[in-house]
Amino acid sequence: MGFCQLSRNLNSHFTLDKAFDACPTAKGQVNNLGSAYAQVWWQARKANNANLVDFDKLFLRHLTQLETSDNFFSLLDKALQLDTKEFQSHFSNALKQATQDHGF
Repeated sequence: MGFCQLSRNLNSHFTLDKAFDACPTAKGQVNNLGSAYAQVWWQARKANNANLVDFDKLFLRHLTQLETSDNFFSLLDKALQLDTKEFQSHFSNALKQATQDHGF
């Protein structure tokens, strides 16, 4: 179990709002928000299991784009731009669907 009884299992499904509100006395608990972000990537990865090596490259490369001013949305935008540039938008639909499914 994660913080405030929110599962850290990547196969769990919860929205960004649920992750934010999970701890009534400490809303926005970073561990829960990180779990929600990880679930987005895990869902998109499962949707592209035929090309896991390139998907993992995209994931790792998008992290190199991280800046202190980024939030979930700006970092995901950077991932989509990187996908377009380096992987011909191969993973964009799965990432967009996963972000929508998780309320991003």
